[in-house]
Amino acid sequence: MNLALDKGGILQGMPSHEIKLLEKKMEEILITFEQNDQYREALQGYNMIEMKIKHLLDSLSSEDVNSAYGVLAQCHFRQGNMHRSLGQAAEAPRYSEMEAEAARQSGYAATIAQSIFSEGVTLISNKHLSKGLSFLEKAKELFDQGDNYDCIQGRGWYWIIKADLGNKGITETTPEEIIEFSNNALEILAPIENWRGISRAYLARSIAYRSIGEMKLADRDFAKTKEYE
Repeated sequence: MNLALDKGGILQGMPSHEIKLLEKKMEEILITFEQNDQYREALQGYNMIEMKIKHLLDSLSSEDVNSAYGVLAQCHFRQGNMHRSLGQAAEAPRYSEMEAEAARQSGYAATIAQSIFSEGVTLISNKHLSKGLSFLEKAKELFDQGDNYDCIQGRGWYWIIKADLGNKGITETTPEEIIEFSNNALEILAPIENWRGISRAYLARSIAYRSIGEMKLADRDFAKTKEYE
């Protein structure tokens, strides 16, 4: 299950120039490789970001250390996601654990919520459905408490994952419920222009429409999926 949360307010305060550059580089890797399904190249890039952040940690001020751990948590999140995308799901739990630890070190609520969300996806991918769903619900509770970009996109992606799970038959969900989940995601993600999430929501809704024979609506939404990729 590929979860590709985009950039947002990962860093708070005034992080050092080096950390800002690494955050920017991580977003370049996302756009250049990950979003073009070049997962191996993206993973190599994220591995390099991880090494550079860890090298910097001992030389940063306390505030910058928090910021560095926030970026490191996001990096581990993406590393785990790339392993899942490459069919290496067994590797993902290790990165979820490192992500959770880095998130705690950062002290940022949104980063902690993202790590819990990531752990939920990892658990579900490894067939621990009940526990994974409980993690998703806990993450949503935390996302609902904030109004920054990360929290808003987290709420939107919660509904996308719910729709995907229903479409895959992993959870007992009706097509009508999947359509509602997709609508929720679109309503949340459109104002913040989270194009990747919008594309995924249209795809989920297209699959649900097709399952109930609404071919025109399915084709319309599938075209929207391509438009927003």
